[in-house]
Amino acid sequence: MTEQILQPFTKTAGKPMVTVLLDFGFHYADFVLRPDLLSLTRLVIGEAERFPEIRRNYHRSSPQQALSGIIAYLQTLTAEGKLEVEDFELAANDLWSLMLSTPLDLYLHIPDLAMSPAEIHRYLFNGIRVFLKAYSTNADADLAELEAFRTKTTKQ
Repeated sequence: MTEQILQPFTKTAGKPMVTVLLDFGFHYADFVLRPDLLSLTRLVIGEAERFPEIRRNYHRSSPQQALSGIIAYLQTLTAEGKLEVEDFELAANDLWSLMLSTPLDLYLHIPDLAMSPAEIHRYLFNGIRVFLKAYSTNADADLAELEAFRTKTTKQ
């Protein structure tokens, strides 16, 4: 399960950071906004008090592993001088929260919600934009690359 979310981080050779972050965002959205996974998440949250071990196992097997993978990628980018990060756990949480916290929250609370891909992409692009402003060592160039990609995808 986690491998699917983190797949973009396994093929980064020669790819610009912005492209990899976008690939991750698209994979992450496709995965966590699936109806079956949303139902499972609602069930785990709903039964967390009655079955704390299930909650702990679920968290360790998916969200925590995904966070660890994001942290590892951010550590690589920092070592390469592309990001400036003091606390990798906070930066990783910033990244995935900025990208999809609102759509995920809406889908968890409104099961029949149907956001368009354009609406979801709006959140992804904005989240990455804010992340780059906070952590990129070359924010102007990275933001220009992000904007070029956003403009290209909205015209298609």
